[in-house]
Amino acid sequence: ILADAGIENFQTAAGPANDNLGHINGGPGAVTAFPGTPDEIGGLDSAGALGGTSLGFDALNTDEKHTYDPSEEAEVLVTWSPHAPWSVAENQTDVSFGRIVNGNPADFKFEISDDRFEIVDGILQLRDGVGFDYENESGIELEITATSRTGDKQTLSVHIDVTDVNEAQTDLLIDATAANENVAGAVIGNVSVVDPDGEDDQSYQVSDNRFEIVDGQLKLKDGVSLDHESEPTVDVTVTATDNAGNQITKTFTINVGDVNEAPVDIDLSGNTLVENVAGAVIGALTAIDPDAADSHSFEVSDPRFEVAGGQLKLKDGQSIDFETEPSLDVIVTA
Repeated sequence: ILADAGIENFQTAAGPANDNLGHINGGPGAVTAFPGTPDEIGGLDSAGALGGTSLGFDALNTDEKHTYDPSEEAEVLVTWSPHAPWSVAENQTDVSFGRIVNGNPADFKFEISDDRFEIVDGILQLRDGVGFDYENESGIELEITATSRTGDKQTLSVHIDVTDVNEAQTDLLIDATAANENVAGAVIGNVSVVDPDGEDDQSYQVSDNRFEIVDGQLKLKDGVSLDHESEPTVDVTVTATDNAGNQITKTFTINVGDVNEAPVDIDLSGNTLVENVAGAVIGALTAIDPDAADSHSFEVSDPRFEVAGGQLKLKDGQSIDFETEPSLDVIVTA
């Protein structure tokens, strides 16, 4: 092969060739070790045995030379991924917003100014269990810093809108729960609703049709009153409905105040007597009083009569003559 190539001298990196290669082209040839030289052979460095052939090259058969540096690599730059404006509904959790940088996420390290957020596989997302309240925080400002594996470092300012959601009411309150009996149209108390959406309008329904809510006040309807003796307490259930149809229901116990009412009647168990019987008993007197536990005193219009031991009677020594007074009217006041 060497003879056909017209080569008379041959060098080998392993040393002189053996006897079988001792003759080139039919005659003795110079077969020597490859000593190493700063010169180039066909564009390859020859810096020692096999040296230049393994250290590097730009191209063969050129006058240019480049020594390859294994530590040298292309710079990885931080370029931010484009995205539409980001937003999150209040109270929403487990939210992912989108990719932060172009390229392989493994090539970057990230820092976020708000620890409620994290970046996983290059995606900005909320940490587990994190949500926002629009009424307290309608937007979030973030700074995200990305550092590439080759050292490029960039910081991006991000705004995230928190959108409002009409939330259900959380409580229903009344500032008083008492009314006196016999007071028509009595006002019980002021009703209020605790609603995260403070500007929501509320409509009300009341379970007892004797009651209504007017201008935020729970009251008895005009002409309606309560009676302590028959109903010392009344349970009233109020339902509030907001603009979005959210509802809250609560039952209030109304205490009916007792008022000492006047007796409504006087009952006499008998209304006859026998003439000429001094101190005769007419009958037992009873005051009809809504306040059953009340005690009563009596006055009699005719001085010949008295009430003693709950009985209407003639006073001792007094008697009536039928012939002169077959009947008489006596007014008793309790």
